[in-house]
Amino acid sequence: EERDSELERANRDVTALEEDLYRLRADAEQLTSENADLKSKVASSQENEDREQESRAEVEELRQRLKDAETEAERVQQDASKVQADLDAAQKAREQTEADLEAAKKAREQAQADLEAAKKAREQAQADLEAAK
Repeated sequence: EERDSELERANRDVTALEEDLYRLRADAEQLTSENADLKSKVASSQENEDREQESRAEVEELRQRLKDAETEAERVQQDASKVQADLDAAQKAREQTEADLEAAKKAREQAQADLEAAKKAREQAQADLEAAK
């Protein structure tokens, strides 16, 4: 029962980590798309810089947003890598728990078989004793 509980917790952990990884990957894809959009906007703003004095502030803002987005994308990628590592560890733990559970079941079956054999041996010994009397 304790092994079953551990297996259930490990399965929940794996599921939660898989969901986190999926969300982080989706965030990274969105940020990559946003980065491409921001780079395009920065390039367009720089081309029009001599005609539009107001665009200079926008260019700087876009550069900062791009820098922030790249920093965030790096952080999200690092988080995704950590979640992947956690997921791998949780899957290994789940596999080990499953193996431990299977080993415990086999040990229980063997103990049951040994008990049955001991009962038969006792019965035979009692029969032999009765026959000897």
